[in-house]
Amino acid sequence: MKLLLLHHAGGDKYAYKVLVNKLEAVGFICICYELSGRSDRYAEPLNNNLQTTIDKLELFINQQFKSNETYAIIGLSMGALLAYLVSHQLVQKEKNAPKLLILSSRMSLSSYANDIDFNQMTSEAFWQYILKYGGFSEQFLQHQELKNFYEPILRNDFSLLNQFKISMADELSLDIPAYILNGKEDFTIHQNGINDWRSYFNGVLEFEIFKGGHFFLYDASDEIVDFIIGKINHYD
Repeated sequence: MKLLLLHHAGGDKYAYKVLVNKLEAVGFICICYELSGRSDRYAEPLNNNLQTTIDKLELFINQQFKSNETYAIIGLSMGALLAYLVSHQLVQKEKNAPKLLILSSRMSLSSYANDIDFNQMTSEAFWQYILKYGGFSEQFLQHQELKNFYEPILRNDFSLLNQFKISMADELSLDIPAYILNGKEDFTIHQNGINDWRSYFNGVLEFEIFKGGHFFLYDASDEIVDFIIGKINHYD
C-alpha cells in the first residue's frame, strides 16, 4: 500500500526520513508531502490560509493517486489535523479518500477551540513554549540564525492551526478506519481529548499509547513500523 505522510508544524518532508527508510525497506511506497516555504519548497511563500492549505493538499493527492487507488495517510500533530480535514473534504466531494488514517500526537478536533494565540507571544516566550514539545534543544536557542529561520515557519503553522473551526468538520463523521496514536509523556494530550475522536468516526477506531513524548512517532520508529505493518495488512 502507498502511504502519504504529513509532517508536524515547523517540519518538512525530511522529518520522516528514518521512518520512510524503514517502511520502504519492507515494501511500502512512501510519499511525503511538504508545505510551502521550507526545505525543497523554500522558494515558495508560506501558505497562511488553512482552507487553501487543505485545497492544495487535495490537489496533490489527486495528482499522486489514481481514482480508486488504495492508500493510507499518516499525520503527526499538525499533520494529523490536515489528514483528517483533507479526508473529510475528499469524502464530501466523492473523490478518492484514503483507505486508512493513522493520526498521532493530536487530540480530537473539538479539543482545540481555545488554542493559545502564539501571535501575541514575544520571541523569547514563543521559543520557551516550543522547547516543551521536544523538537528543539536548549542549545538550539544559542543559534540566533537558526531561530530566525524557523520562527516564521513555526508561527505560520501555528496560525494555520488556530484558523481551524469546528464547522470545517461537523457535517459528517468519517467511515474511514482510524488509529489514534499518542506518546505517554506528551504534555499536549489529555484523555478526554483523545476519547472525543469518537465523535468524528463511524467505523473502526482504535487508540494506542506509546512510550515517548510529542515526537514519539519519529523516536520509536522500529515499534511504529511494526504497528503500521500489522494494521495495514488488514486493509491492503
